[in-house]
Amino acid sequence: MAEENNQENQGAEGVASSAKSSNPVTGRKVYFLNPTYTLRDHVITALWDAEYEVYIIEDYQYVKNVLRKNPDSILYINIDVQMNFMAWYAFIESIHNDKKISSTIVGVISDKLSDVEKDMFLTKTKCDAGFFSTKETIPIIVSSFERILDMYGAKGRRQYVRAMCMGGNASVLWQAEGKMFELPIVDISKVSCSIKLEERFLGYLKPGRTIPKMTLKLNGRVFSMDMKVYAVHQKGTAIMGVLLFQENLPPTTQASIKDFIHKILHKVMASSVNGEAPDKCDYALKGSNLAKEFQAQEDAKRREQRLKEQSQLRDAD
Repeated sequence: MAEENNQENQGAEGVASSAKSSNPVTGRKVYFLNPTYTLRDHVITALWDAEYEVYIIEDYQYVKNVLRKNPDSILYINIDVQMNFMAWYAFIESIHNDKKISSTIVGVISDKLSDVEKDMFLTKTKCDAGFFSTKETIPIIVSSFERILDMYGAKGRRQYVRAMCMGGNASVLWQAEGKMFELPIVDISKVSCSIKLEERFLGYLKPGRTIPKMTLKLNGRVFSMDMKVYAVHQKGTAIMGVLLFQENLPPTTQASIKDFIHKILHKVMASSVNGEAPDKCDYALKGSNLAKEFQAQEDAKRREQRLKEQSQLRDAD
């Protein structure tokens, strides 16, 4: 058991000893800025498969716009690209100092920092989501991320990532009374979807009933499967039904559903900040000024230490 616990704690450093007390019941969005190939194709994919709501951001200039739309998120930054070490330090500090996004939980990813630079991140700024290296094995890295995301309630009370898709070319085709009907999907997860119903269908869609050979249509692609009516309820003036997909769907169908969900969520993220001005702050300059400030502080400490030692020598005489 001790060996297992030791493995769980590899891959991340500097994590807060306990989660924030106000973890949201709806969960937290998780953003990766500048993810490496390993992160993008292995770690992030594994986190998606484990039902964490994960997004990729390619450019730091759009990060703050996204965070303002999604407070209390978790942000992981690969600091080995785009800017230098001190510029990234200034960028992270600017997030902590901005009241609109200061609730963001920040983590750092790097394979290039020296021990001195790493220590600076861990001691001089808040990296509550940990410091990661991708030099560990994939299972250890994934396990470390999951441990921290769970600590901060990334999933909340939900079990599955769900995407709203009204108008997103998603529907269920169903045959009744010798006719084929197309029912628009309101939202979808990998295990179920909500559909908008007309009152005339209520006699057919009874909770608990399994309807064979329904067709799930996603962006023109169709997948035939049995679906079970989980619930039917009134939502405002609309009648909503919840359909469960059959268990043990073919892997290709599962992958297509998950891909559809991910694309919708990323599209929503992009459109939410469409037209907003990019972040044009000169973090390289800010970082350079901070480096000079830190150096001046270290020089002052050394002078103070020398004076203290000289005073002790005089007192000894």
